[in-house]
Amino acid sequence: MRGTALSSANAMQAVDYITISLSSKGEIASWDAAAEALTGFRAQDVMGGDIEHLVAVPTPQSHRALAALRAGFAAKFGALIRCKDGGLVAVEIEAKARGDAPGAISLRDLTAERLASGASRHAGERLKLALGAAAIGAYEIDLLTQRYQLDGRASAIWGRDPTDSICFSMLADQVLDEDRPAAEGALAAASDPAGDGSYATEFRIRRHGDGVLRWLSLRGRTFFENGQPVSRIGVMLDVTQNRRLEEDNAHLAAIVGTTGDAIYSLTLDGAVRSWNPAAERMFGVSSREMIGKAETALIPPELQSEAEALFEAAKAGDIVRRETKRLRRDGSSFDVLLSIAPMRGRNGDAAAISVLARDISDEKRVLAQLEQANARMAQQTAELDAVFEALNVPVTVFNRDGAIARTNAAARAVWGVTPDMPQPLPFGDVAAQLSVRNSAGETIDPAALAARRALAGESVGPQHYQITSPSGLKHDFETAELPLIVDGAITGAVAVWHDVTEARRRDDQASILLRELSHRSKNLLSVIESILRQSAKGSVSKDDFVARFSDRLRALAHSHDLLAKTNSLSVSMTDLIFSQVGHHWEPGQRRIMLSGLGVRLKPDAAQMIGMALHELSTNAAKYGALSNAIGRVSIGWRVDHEAEAEPMFVLNWVERGGPPVQAPERAGFGTTVIQRVAGQSLRGTASLIYPEEGVSWTLRAPRSSVIDTAQQDAPRAERIRSPALEKLQTLWTNLYRDGKLPRLDELSLDDIEPQDHVIVADVDNAINPPAVRFVSVGKALVDRMGLRRECQDIEVSETEILGAEDGAYRRCIRSGRPAYEYAYFNLTQGRSFFFERLLLPLSDDGQRVSRIIGMASFDDGVSAGAN
Repeated sequence: MRGTALSSANAMQAVDYITISLSSKGEIASWDAAAEALTGFRAQDVMGGDIEHLVAVPTPQSHRALAALRAGFAAKFGALIRCKDGGLVAVEIEAKARGDAPGAISLRDLTAERLASGASRHAGERLKLALGAAAIGAYEIDLLTQRYQLDGRASAIWGRDPTDSICFSMLADQVLDEDRPAAEGALAAASDPAGDGSYATEFRIRRHGDGVLRWLSLRGRTFFENGQPVSRIGVMLDVTQNRRLEEDNAHLAAIVGTTGDAIYSLTLDGAVRSWNPAAERMFGVSSREMIGKAETALIPPELQSEAEALFEAAKAGDIVRRETKRLRRDGSSFDVLLSIAPMRGRNGDAAAISVLARDISDEKRVLAQLEQANARMAQQTAELDAVFEALNVPVTVFNRDGAIARTNAAARAVWGVTPDMPQPLPFGDVAAQLSVRNSAGETIDPAALAARRALAGESVGPQHYQITSPSGLKHDFETAELPLIVDGAITGAVAVWHDVTEARRRDDQASILLRELSHRSKNLLSVIESILRQSAKGSVSKDDFVARFSDRLRALAHSHDLLAKTNSLSVSMTDLIFSQVGHHWEPGQRRIMLSGLGVRLKPDAAQMIGMALHELSTNAAKYGALSNAIGRVSIGWRVDHEAEAEPMFVLNWVERGGPPVQAPERAGFGTTVIQRVAGQSLRGTASLIYPEEGVSWTLRAPRSSVIDTAQQDAPRAERIRSPALEKLQTLWTNLYRDGKLPRLDELSLDDIEPQDHVIVADVDNAINPPAVRFVSVGKALVDRMGLRRECQDIEVSETEILGAEDGAYRRCIRSGRPAYEYAYFNLTQGRSFFFERLLLPLSDDGQRVSRIIGMASFDDGVSAGAN
């Protein structure tokens, strides 16, 4: 604007005062060249006019002042007067009192003064803004009074109230003692008039009020009068954060410089911008060679794309860790673990990329060796665990507190625990289930097995115990206990129990055999006498008698030969029976009936069972069913799969038709063999009862103690192998629903082939035990057994057609479920065979068994109705 230009021009010309005069009427009477230069108005433009017309912005103050001026009174006021070009000029109008008539008036141009004042004010404001933006505090010091004046920010730095009156000693006390000498030295140097008075220093203070430690930076100047310092002004800045950053940076620089990991940074274009000493050692390339260049020469060609992907991921803000390979100067590759991360700028975006590379070649090599060692150790551990578990010697490991920490399978069988039970097991909880006897046969506290002496550091030699496990099995053990010592400290104990049950049993058996030999020698004459008597009966001539007598003597000799071979060979159950009972067989008669599985017996079992059968047959010949002409003996054996612990071998000897039976008044050696020895030697039980109709003996022993499962007289001895039997069972199964037994009329007998292989029997439940009446027996069975058949009446006893009184028919009736048996059947000495038999229960009301339908398949391929 022109007004502004005029004001500047006037200021340049240093026009201070302009004098004009007013008439008695208050009109402008004179207007000189200076007034014209200031306003642009010429004299003819303003002469005779009212001065108030020149005031651009009238105010109440200007009205009062002009009124006083026209009346001849003194007046002084500031106003903006209008210039000819429309601009404004700031002036001060002043008139002195001259009575009642106006006179000379002076106008002082205030433009330069206002400009100077405005510039000073603006500069002050700019300084305040700058200090505020930089968090800088300002201060002034009157050195004569030692009084300090702090602005708000400086007061906050020191922890002082801005309104407080601050003296030197108050602030000096806040400076740390170790920093005070340097600070005072800098201020003292600034007080020397020979210098320019400037100073700069940094020191630590304890902020007033909370005692927080802060670093302070002071910059200022001392002012002098007559060669003496009189005041100081300056600024201060809290540089605590900067100091911490410097320390952190120094620490980081030390780490980067001394670490064994290569640390370098890349620009966003991929050029190296820093390269630490470890990178020089690792890659064999100096920082001078690398800075400003790409790292591609250090990346295997096949991994370039991977490196680019990692670089781009870091640029996008991801932190990446990757095991990969890099190249040394000589071209050799090595394994590295890369950690790549963005270095962010103030806006949070990636400004550069940092890379940490760790050479893991040695680590991977050691790790591979460690993995191989662990694999070998795992294999050895697995082998030792397998050996430990497979040992048939019970081994128990105790921890330091006496709890059971580990057991093998043999030990668990004794303790009565399972592999899935949590360990360690409190010894008291487990031992409470055992019954323990010492070598004298006395019952003792199971705590004797707790390895206490071994846990105390003592090696305990063999001790004998008889232990009855929770399952009821008895074992004789010789135990040894040793402490487990690691680094000289006892960490537990191990107890090894050698099972001497079999050895003791063999010793007992040897003793029994010696007694048996003596007993048999005494009985031999009785047996021969019985053979002689039975041979004499019914002999029609001397030659006939000699033949019968010779055959029986040879059978007796064969039984002795068979027993002599059982030391190393398994024995067929039927062969064993024939060896002991065969000399009592009468050709053409059905006095001895056999029915059972086609199995072979272990040597020990054959020996014990053979002795029992010998005693039973001897007693039967002397006093029982074989002592007359009409008595019968049924021998049946089977495997009970429904036993709780394990499948049980069951052998029955039942006599009928002999003289009335009475229990003996005393038990001789033979009775002892039958009742006790046979059962105990096979880890089972034997019962001998004397009902009036005939002696009954039952042996129950674990199948594993009796049957040689590797040798069976026929394959699949415990599951169906005949297609015809499988088809019959499928028909029955399809009709058996919701626990209801099917009826006979629901079975489509036309689908059962061949028809003449089927047997149907009615069950009479009116008597106990229920009786079986055979309604229909297939022609094949009749022909095979040589029975006499007239229409549907079968001339054969229930015992004969069942094969044994406790056979499949009885089981079918009792359980209401199918009964299957792979059995041996013998009618006479020259007529015997193996067969499969399947019996199925039927019912009229769906609940009680009222009929049985069955079928049999013989080993020679001929199928017949089940017997």
